[in-house]
Amino acid sequence: MRKRSRSSRSYKSPKKTSFVPLLVLASVIGLFIWWVNTRAVQDRVIGIEKRVVRSLSKYDIDESDLRRRFVEEEKAGARRYSRVNREYNVPASFAIKDFGSGLKKDLEGTGYSIAKSDYVIGRDTDLAFYEINYGSLDVMTLKLLKRKAPAKPPAVAKKFAGPKVAIVIDDFGYSMNNVEQFFSIKEQLTFSVLPHLKYSRRIAEAAKSKGYEVILHMPMEAKGKGSNPEKETITTSMPSSEVVAKLKAALDSVPGATGVSNHTGSKATEDKRVMTAVIRYLKGRNVYFFDSFVTSDSVCRDVSKSLGVRSARRDFFLDNSNDEAAIEKQVAAMKNFAFKKGRAIAICHDRKNTAKVLAKAMPAMADEGVRFVPLSEMVK
Repeated sequence: MRKRSRSSRSYKSPKKTSFVPLLVLASVIGLFIWWVNTRAVQDRVIGIEKRVVRSLSKYDIDESDLRRRFVEEEKAGARRYSRVNREYNVPASFAIKDFGSGLKKDLEGTGYSIAKSDYVIGRDTDLAFYEINYGSLDVMTLKLLKRKAPAKPPAVAKKFAGPKVAIVIDDFGYSMNNVEQFFSIKEQLTFSVLPHLKYSRRIAEAAKSKGYEVILHMPMEAKGKGSNPEKETITTSMPSSEVVAKLKAALDSVPGATGVSNHTGSKATEDKRVMTAVIRYLKGRNVYFFDSFVTSDSVCRDVSKSLGVRSARRDFFLDNSNDEAAIEKQVAAMKNFAFKKGRAIAICHDRKNTAKVLAKAMPAMADEGVRFVPLSEMVK
């Protein structure tokens, strides 16, 4: 047999190594590292928000005082992350220096630190500014807007030594959040409770048991398409029989109510037919009517007088603004009015800042001679 020459033998070339799987693996690892780093940075942002909220709560500042919150995209090297901005309204009594020292202490040993702080004095409002870092990352800007205490009003000639003042607190029924704060004031208040809400009956019964007067705050139709009516609102399109049926059901849901006021109702309280149906029914139940007076064209006083039903009308709104300084200013104006006229009726709302201002102002006014009375003593 003929031997093959060595040169004629078949030759296999070595296999080429593919780098594609290695590149894919490296990409996956890189993406994973990027995701972990990004997630860690975002966790730092969430963490600082929780700590700042906790620090503010020590000074009785909560999320109801939050003026604005927004997030901005930032870049640190190749990493992108979110920086959070929080702005709060704080009362004139807020101790800025104490808070700054307290926040610094709260952040010790956490990795967070105050990188920069400033305090700007304005004409009406002061601004405290804090820039908070985690390592080299700027994770939060915190601003506290502190409205200055209003100038002390000039002394008012007290024509009446012991004026009567009735303060009506509207909109109870949504929650129990502020009820105990109002109960703790220990001055006479009138609780105005919305019907058919989760806590309507409970609040009405609790207020009555503590000696406060309770009235029904009856939802009525307002002007404008943008209004958002409550459940079982009385409207001007209803026949009188339906108006009465809704009023009866609402009164039954607020036990012990001695009077009825209108919740909104700028349209309904201008309608003589509707208000005649309302007030005539109240006469049959020996219940008075209190006009929240949300429109200067209200017919409630004239209708009440013609039907021989006791009634009253609001003189002041105390908390159209939720700012403590603004509420204090309105309370002072109400007091001055009362000393000039001998009486005043004010409406305010179921809010934390309102309760805080009244808790401080009402005992002081009582010391000056103001007599706080239930609303029923002001109707005629």
